Amino acid sequence: MPVWAGAGDVEAIESGRPEATGVLAPAMRMMGNFTGVKVDRVLTEGDVVGPGFTVLETPGRTPGHIALWREEDRVLLCGDVFFNVNMKTTRAGLREPPKVQTIDVAANRESARRLAALEPQVVGFGHGPVLRDDAAGRLRAFAARHA
Repeated sequence: MPVWAGAGDVEAIESGRPEATGVLAPAMRMMGNFTGVKVDRVLTEGDVVGPGFTVLETPGRTPGHIALWREEDRVLLCGDVFFNVNMKTTRAGLREPPKVQTIDVAANRESARRLAALEPQVVGFGHGPVLRDDAAGRLRAFAARHA
């Protein structure tokens, strides 16, 4: 199976040594590295993948985090820039990714503001249910509260 990744994550994926910050850093060092794998396609801003999705570089969670945007029907696949679930309670609702698992919280917040400004109608997340009801307004309000 081919591996595609954002440019900023290629080194970690191929070397098997991901970055870690905060309380995760000691745990990551104790767990050791994973077996690196070759990245077959490096994704960068503006690449088109799948059925018309444009790659957007959205660093923060990881240096090479990406989101996918299809302007024609305003569908956003935001990955982990936003979570739409509380990982402890499993209740739906917009959240930031856990700070201890986010390489650069300020960069992730900037990525969140950028994605909210797109005014998506449908948003898919790496964690949590798809958001359809006033997706643009809800993302915009959330990003503004976490500026």
